[in-house]
Amino acid sequence: YYQFVPNQFGRGLAKQQSEMVGVYFPYQPDSMFENAYTLELLKGIEKVLSACGYSMVLIGENLDYKSRKASEPKFLEFIRQKKIDGLILSGVSDEDQLKRIWQCMDEDYPIVYVGRKFHERGMNVYAQLETYMVEMLQVLYEKGHRRILFYTSSLHRIYLDSILKRAKETMGDLNIFPVEGADQDYPREMVLADLKEYVVKKGCTAICTSLMGT
Repeated sequence: YYQFVPNQFGRGLAKQQSEMVGVYFPYQPDSMFENAYTLELLKGIEKVLSACGYSMVLIGENLDYKSRKASEPKFLEFIRQKKIDGLILSGVSDEDQLKRIWQCMDEDYPIVYVGRKFHERGMNVYAQLETYMVEMLQVLYEKGHRRILFYTSSLHRIYLDSILKRAKETMGDLNIFPVEGADQDYPREMVLADLKEYVVKKGCTAICTSLMGT
């Protein structure tokens, strides 16, 4: 009669449940939509949450968050203010962010993260990145390549040692030259410099990468 429309945040405060789940990315918000993998990930998350009666809240992080006075990841604000009932994380590698996540897990806050399991609590979904990267190297190896330029992202650096170890176990005479240059902001000039260094000078005959934004 009075055309009253319930406020979801107000109802959440009353019920102590927002029916929203945060999805956190530790890099600039606009880069979320420039990556095919991220778009597929968001599509899958939204499909499952919607089927369960939840809404998705995207939480993007500016790269300069450490320079702010608060100096803490944005997802902590959403958790403290009870804006979300749980948190899904992707691509977190910063030590400060990981420490904050561990603290939330120690308090039994519901968290799901994409990547290798790094805490006894919380839930993780492992996307098998290491396996896929080793298989990519295997394909090049079987085609006769023995010196490979291997581009890795800063978000994936924590998997690099394991990838190199697994490749060495199955392809002993393979020489891999890892370069951290598969990020969205990696300059084209640096790619050209890498090609000159590793292809022309060091004799790499193939390039392997999971992500290249240039």
